[in-house]
Amino acid sequence: MDELLKQLLNDLDIVGKSNGEIYDTVCRQRMLDPIFHLFILPDPDYTVRDDFGLTSPAANASVKSAILSYCSAANALADELGIEAFHDRLAAFQNGVASDVEQNYTDDFFGWMNPDNFLASGKLVDNPT
Repeated sequence: MDELLKQLLNDLDIVGKSNGEIYDTVCRQRMLDPIFHLFILPDPDYTVRDDFGLTSPAANASVKSAILSYCSAANALADELGIEAFHDRLAAFQNGVASDVEQNYTDDFFGWMNPDNFLASGKLVDNPT
């Protein structure tokens, strides 16, 4: 799982070199949504957007491609390794791997989700801390 995550982060680092807005809150949330709904808590009805808030269509396309590639490969490997539970998938995504390009972590691109704020089902607890 680490190598897949590192590749995603490297791909996003490359986009970030010419698109600094990738670190903005709007972009971060738009990038997290498909990770959450395609890998962490898979939803077969989820549709990935084309616009991640980046200023160039090519940058948006690169981000979408990187996220889809990651989710596809991560889901296949998670199935192979038996990583099915919400918290296990969240931990696999937020596991402290850094990119090779800029030494960025998942929270640099996606923020951080406190696992204690989620029930085993993936739903938020009533009063998350």
